[in-house]
Amino acid sequence: MTLPDIEQLEKLPPHHKDPFDRMIIAQAMLDDFTIVSIDGAFADYAVSVIW
Repeated sequence: MTLPDIEQLEKLPPHHKDPFDRMIIAQAMLDDFTIVSIDGAFADYAVSVIW
């Protein structure tokens, strides 16, 4: 986690309650990563999700 990741994390709406998943979401948003997960809560954020 970098400082920009943490700043992005603080801006996320509380759709997902798991703090580790929220860290993944913040990093994916900033670095344009695709998340591979069956967890449907990731779709509530502006990230690319496969599965």
